[in-house]
Amino acid sequence: MVDNWETILEILAVLAALLAVMIAFITSLKARRKALEMELNAYLELQEAKNIYLEALEAYFKEEYNRESLEKKIIELEKEIKLKKDLKMNIKNSK
Repeated sequence: MVDNWETILEILAVLAALLAVMIAFITSLKARRKALEMELNAYLELQEAKNIYLEALEAYFKEEYNRESLEKKIIELEKEIKLKKDLKMNIKNSK
């Protein structure tokens, strides 16, 4: 009878050890899942920040392009005005 109790206690000890291993494994899986969620959230926030940066950069270059384009148009208009003034002066001088 004693051998039976010792065997039962040994089986219970093995089952308790297996239960402890399973609990540790499940806990490690939960921790890994949480770590992956945090990593994913950080990645998504980084992507969002990158998109905001790219939008700002795009807006800056559009503004810079528009400014340069306007400056070129102003220079062309100033040349045109100067040519018209010169033409008027030439016409006045030729009379």
